[in-house]
Amino acid sequence: MRADSDVDLAFISEGAHTPYRVFEVAAQVADCLKRDVDLVEFLQASTVFQAQVVGSGELLLDEDPTRRSYLFMQALKAYAMLNEERHEILVRRGFIKEGAANGCADQQDGHY
Repeated sequence: MRADSDVDLAFISEGAHTPYRVFEVAAQVADCLKRDVDLVEFLQASTVFQAQVVGSGELLLDEDPTRRSYLFMQALKAYAMLNEERHEILVRRGFIKEGAANGCADQQDGHY
């Protein structure tokens, strides 16, 4: 991690949290780490962000592995469905090549 990088944290919890409470906790964590922190409730995040968390995030604490596994599986399923739904649009706009497999297309210009 670069010295000037922020920290992105996602969490899963049983209860609901107000945006202000999430902001307060992010500020407390930022104060402890001495760097900016983006704190996101996993279930409130976009499908793409959830897939990024699952695909490249580091697990720091897991108090309910079964629930986390289920939610991660649901996130990946939703992401796969999203890619299928947007495949034709991406072909038309030239982001991927015609005939490329859904979700596994050759990327052009760093997009997909």
